[in-house]
Amino acid sequence: MYTRDTVLRLIEQYARVIAQALGLARENKLSEAEQTLEDALLTLTSLPMKKWLTTTPENLATWLQEDQQFDTERLETVGDVFMARAEVAEAANQHQMALRCYQNAHALYVAAEGVNPKILSLPLRQKIQFASAQIL
Repeated sequence: MYTRDTVLRLIEQYARVIAQALGLARENKLSEAEQTLEDALLTLTSLPMKKWLTTTPENLATWLQEDQQFDTERLETVGDVFMARAEVAEAANQHQMALRCYQNAHALYVAAEGVNPKILSLPLRQKIQFASAQIL
């Protein structure tokens, strides 16, 4: 199990990665932004993007939660990386990729919420609603 400090450092680290990738996307350096986020996903989950695209989002979320023991914060962090990847995909007019990234983010956020169902997290609930709206 990870200590709270370790989890907070992880979240801060990936928040910087997401900010860097979105900055690259704004500079129209889309391939660099894509690679930055895909590298982050590989580091976080040990799964290449190809695996994320060929397995159902729900199965991947379950695998991370049950087999890899990801807690709420780690599931949410991976979801945040997928939300950023979806934004980069939209900027590159890769609509199918964006849709799949939103689906992955949604599944991860729902799994994160399910870890502690008695604790209501409004920011997490808002992320679930936003990702859900993008899928429809």
